[in-house]
Amino acid sequence: MLIRWEDKDWALDVAGLTNRQAMALETEMGMSIAEFYDLLGGDEDDEGFDSAKPYFLKLMTILYWLMLDQNGVRVKITDVEFPLIPFAQAVSAASAAEAAAQLPAVNGAARPGPTRRPRTSAPSRARSSRTTTTTAAGSPDG
Repeated sequence: MLIRWEDKDWALDVAGLTNRQAMALETEMGMSIAEFYDLLGGDEDDEGFDSAKPYFLKLMTILYWLMLDQNGVRVKITDVEFPLIPFAQAVSAASAAEAAAQLPAVNGAARPGPTRRPRTSAPSRARSSRTTTTTAAGSPDG
């Protein structure tokens, strides 16, 4: 996803977590990869990131650090400092934009149709040897 932050587009790919980044989550934040992805999933009825949730601060810190790290800005995860609520709003906006961009594919508009093998010869024009005649009343006879 692309996060618009401080007049710049920052790429953030949570699925592209590297081993170094995962180790930083475990050693510096005390969080396993599974816990991180669970936090990203949130509750099924979530409408975005809720600052009242107990995981909010930790998740936003990780996302901010990961965004920096994936864009070449190396800093220790415990040393990041940023305006929390504006960043959370930027992440929510980016997440909503990404979800909206995927809607046509979800609704089937962008799905490819069945693939066909190309014809290598002209179609056969052979007809069945059985013929049908029609009676005066219009019903088939045969």
